[in-house]
Amino acid sequence: MPHLYRKPEYSTGRRPTTRKGLAMSPDEKRTQKADVLLEYQEVEDDLNALLVRSARQGELISQFGQMLLNSPAEHIMKADQPQHGSRAVPIPNQMFIALAEWEKAFEIADGIRFKRLRLQELKRQKEALGLR
Repeated sequence: MPHLYRKPEYSTGRRPTTRKGLAMSPDEKRTQKADVLLEYQEVEDDLNALLVRSARQGELISQFGQMLLNSPAEHIMKADQPQHGSRAVPIPNQMFIALAEWEKAFEIADGIRFKRLRLQELKRQKEALGLR
């Protein structure tokens, strides 16, 4: 049996409009949907990249902290420092860079907060356009 009631495309029950308040044509609506979906995917990708950077930097800094806590004489050394008779090994270059650029962690965290907020906004836009 076919459904007699058709669910409205928008939760507001109103026809979508342009910024000037005019009703959107089907092509404009399709373009807006595509734009929102594309931006959502791009922001999601950006957020994931920031989370990976954050995890990578956090892991390197954490490893350094463990070496500093447990065996600093054997593990905490730059390549140009004397060993003073020990078998100390310089810290890996990636770890040195993560430590030297510790302030970037604040930028990364800010970027994560911004991207999460933008995803929430885009999710509302998707819902308003009848997208999942």
